[in-house]
Amino acid sequence: FFEHHHDMKYYRSLKSTYNPGEWAKICESILNKLKGANQSGNYSSAGTVADIFIEENYKERLLKLMQINSSHIRFINEYAGHLTEDYPDEVIRLFEEGIKALAKNAGESIYKEIVEYLKKMKKIKGGNEKVKVIVTNFRILYKNRKAMMKILADF
Repeated sequence: FFEHHHDMKYYRSLKSTYNPGEWAKICESILNKLKGANQSGNYSSAGTVADIFIEENYKERLLKLMQINSSHIRFINEYAGHLTEDYPDEVIRLFEEGIKALAKNAGESIYKEIVEYLKKMKKIKGGNEKVKVIVTNFRILYKNRKAMMKILADF
């Protein structure tokens, strides 16, 4: 697993060699190794940790990891689908934080990316209302960004 770029097939293979009682301890040691000495981990290992949390159905821990990495909207986007049913409000909040951070940057490609995240937010229970609030705030805050206003016109 560690020698093959954290390929989950090796994780599953390793897991199959232990009984469930033993595996919990082994899993924690793998997670600790990924997080490193300071236990905070880093962005590059966060994806592997998230994959393990999904594999083990550690939804609360995945949510916490996403909250730690909330400024990385692409990370949120990648793993949000695993939590939208159980934690819709929290996932909406994470998308909102990430979108607001992304919107501080200018550029048409960024605005298009924002729209894609807003569309995903709308599909989450309670997300439609939050999207309306975000777009309204962007229209006030970024009113001088003509390209952004044009892209947000459909909202």
